[in-house]
Amino acid sequence: MDNNLNNTELLEKIKELESKLQECKKNLNLSLAKEKKWEEFFDNVEDGYFEADTNGNFIFFNNSAYKLLDFSKEDFDRDKAYNNEGIKKLCEVANEAYQKKETIKVFGIEIKRKDSESNFVDIFAFLNDKNSDILRIKGIIRNITRRKQIERELIKTKNFLENILKSSIDGVITTDLHGTIIYTTPQILNFSGYTPEEIIGQKIADSYEKGKDEAKKIMKILTEKGELSNYELKFLKKDGNKVDINLSASLVKNEKGDVIGTLGIFRDVTARKILESQLRHAQKMQAISTLTGGIAHNFNNLLMAIQGYTSLLLLKIEEDTPLHKIPEQIEFQIKKGAKLISRLMEYAKEGRHELNLINLNSLATKVSDEFSITYRNKINIKLDIDENIPMVLADDAQIEHALTNIYTNAIESMPYGGNVYIKTYKINSKKITSKRFTLEPIDYVVLSIKDTGIGIDKENIDRIFEPFFSTKDVSKGAGLGLTSAYGIISSHNGYIDIESEKNNGTVCSIYLPAC
Repeated sequence: MDNNLNNTELLEKIKELESKLQECKKNLNLSLAKEKKWEEFFDNVEDGYFEADTNGNFIFFNNSAYKLLDFSKEDFDRDKAYNNEGIKKLCEVANEAYQKKETIKVFGIEIKRKDSESNFVDIFAFLNDKNSDILRIKGIIRNITRRKQIERELIKTKNFLENILKSSIDGVITTDLHGTIIYTTPQILNFSGYTPEEIIGQKIADSYEKGKDEAKKIMKILTEKGELSNYELKFLKKDGNKVDINLSASLVKNEKGDVIGTLGIFRDVTARKILESQLRHAQKMQAISTLTGGIAHNFNNLLMAIQGYTSLLLLKIEEDTPLHKIPEQIEFQIKKGAKLISRLMEYAKEGRHELNLINLNSLATKVSDEFSITYRNKINIKLDIDENIPMVLADDAQIEHALTNIYTNAIESMPYGGNVYIKTYKINSKKITSKRFTLEPIDYVVLSIKDTGIGIDKENIDRIFEPFFSTKDVSKGAGLGLTSAYGIISSHNGYIDIESEKNNGTVCSIYLPAC
């Protein structure tokens, strides 16, 4: 009886075990199906996915991960794989996540490929759910190679554009809508004296001579036309001086087409302006010289005719009669007119030269001594002579005449007395900073006459060499002293430069080519 019962119980146990076995098989199949389903899911994910156990063993890679790490499922060998730089970096990140029990993010990792190319990836490693029975380190490998390539291309393009801008002679400045400078090229230093670091953040209007009015005018043109070309203005340098600028500008827009600022190309045209001014001055003086020469010749012909008729009158009128004095006075005025013509001829560069090697120190001393005696109670002349200056090839009589005219002009500018400083020296044209003329690339001997007189107004300084121009009363001269000096020095391939300020004296410098 008992044996039968035992067999029955045994059969029931067997059936129960078989039922549980079937259940296990069923659950196992479901689990395998589920795992296969998740594997298929991860294999179709674009990002790489991996799992590792707490011993540092990788237990799963999806297809994208194998591809990024440059392995395939078939040829993945654990020992070889752990020598791979990418796998090593993956181990480091997974281990750090496990040790710190937090998500670890590492960006821009380079993984060398077998074909010598590289993949760039971002790696994220984290722990699975703490409630899970088995602890796993999971991670995502994101391919950023394309992004890196784009970044490299952008950097290359940026460097290329920066090199173009840096190679340009012009300065480039961009501003926001409020007129604040947000970018500038290094060339800004060349004409403004500011480094990019110093000027960025300033208002562009503060750099304009006319300030906000100029900035508003520029912005109005840009708003109406969208661009600006060959706009000329004065730019304030760091040291307070001004430079002439030619500005071309346009509006800067974002990808939506909204205006976000301005871009300006600033070209320093100061040198060009100086050359243009020199050319205009030279052309004007040449035109006046030609006109003066023509007038002097015609005037000379008239004087010759008058002189002829006057000589006839003197022959016809007896000397002891009162009428004889009239043609004598006419003849006296003719002689004065002849001197005037002679000075006009000098300005027109039609005077005769007897060229010799002369020392300007000797001429300066001679003329200074004569004027010191004549004006000893009024004028104090001080000499600063360089004994080593070279000789010059010139007509000493004409140069002395020019010096006399300049000395006279200096003394007449000091009605209450003063000082005249005479200086001689040699200088190379490269060191001459005058903006009134362009010198030949040679050495020059300079004779400088500086007075402490009333000076010259700015509006008159460009006219002082013109014939018959004078700021003095008509009764005090014909205005031909500096005109004659200018003509004489010019005919010797030299130059005269004038520097003066109202009520602050005048410096007249004669430049003659050194022998």
